[in-house]
Amino acid sequence: MRKMRDETMAEQIQLSQMAIAYILLLAVFLIVMANRLGVVRQLLISSFRMTIQLLLAGIALRYIFGFNFWYMTLIVLVVMLASAVHIVLGRIGLRVSGLPLVLLTSIGVGSGIVTAVFIFLIVGRSPWYDAVYVLPIGGMIIGNAMTACALVVERFVSEIKQGKAMVETSLSLGATSKEASTDAFRSAYKAALLPTIISMSGIGLVHLPGMMTGQILAGVEPMLAVRYQIAIIIAILAAAAISGLMALHLVRGRIFNNYHQIVMPVRTKR
Repeated sequence: MRKMRDETMAEQIQLSQMAIAYILLLAVFLIVMANRLGVVRQLLISSFRMTIQLLLAGIALRYIFGFNFWYMTLIVLVVMLASAVHIVLGRIGLRVSGLPLVLLTSIGVGSGIVTAVFIFLIVGRSPWYDAVYVLPIGGMIIGNAMTACALVVERFVSEIKQGKAMVETSLSLGATSKEASTDAFRSAYKAALLPTIISMSGIGLVHLPGMMTGQILAGVEPMLAVRYQIAIIIAILAAAAISGLMALHLVRGRIFNNYHQIVMPVRTKR
């Protein structure tokens, strides 16, 4: 029975089977077009980018895993970080003074700390730069830190702009910029953490996460896969919490000056 299970796990998805997956994608296109949602172009571009990027990633990882040099692993992580900053800048639709540096610092510090803790203290893999472990784990952590930063920046700026009159009233009555923006700060931070918190409540009951599913399909003993998944979910939440908090503090410093006045160096991208 064990042998049969191993043979099943070793099966590969053939090109003909991949074609069936793309038929499902075509069905999504038809549904979107039929309901005139206005996202056909965006869906087409995203689907194309997803396919090309994953194919290129697969080719690159084959060589990186083969050589497994520490500097190659770090270079890939830096590329992931730079890509994350670029994606957030394009996604939030705002241009804030110094925002690229804010995002680079927030995502880099938050994901860097959590990835280091995971690799050195939780996994304890030797060598520490083993690309098979560092890149998938680091990628998941950077990706979620990226999402958290995008959410907090967009939400915080929006809250300040919409409640500008109330914030300025508080400032005129002697409140500091920190005190006047507390509600917007909390609302933005909650928005960043809520998706991960909600996802955590459904894991194991509603769905099996990707990392755990992949390990099980690869033949890993389920309880070992569970331990890895619990650790990575906690790491993802920690990265989102640290990166989101840093982004909020840094962005608030761009919106208010040292005299506790709103300078709002923000304009919507055209």
